[in-house]
Amino acid sequence: MFKIILELIIFILSFVGTITLIFEFIKEYEDIKSKFLDWRDRECKIKCLCNHSYSINYLWYRDKEVCLKCPKCNKVKRIQLDDKTFETFCEVWKEECKNR
Repeated sequence: MFKIILELIIFILSFVGTITLIFEFIKEYEDIKSKFLDWRDRECKIKCLCNHSYSINYLWYRDKEVCLKCPKCNKVKRIQLDDKTFETFCEVWKEECKNR
């Protein structure tokens, strides 16, 4: 009888330990993922634009996003801008559309 109760207690404690270990792995994964995304957004300086001139393909007002396209190599890049820069882009683009 005592042996059965002891095995049951060991099983329950090992189950609780396994669940705790799984939650700790998930928490560490989320921390590493958020640190990587923060690093990529703030500190990572990977150049992905070519050295040619770009034309504005479209402006996405909801996300304050500008799509740039290189006419020489056909590379397309979407960039999110802050409010002031986006307004400047909008004004330039409207003037360019009027002049066409």
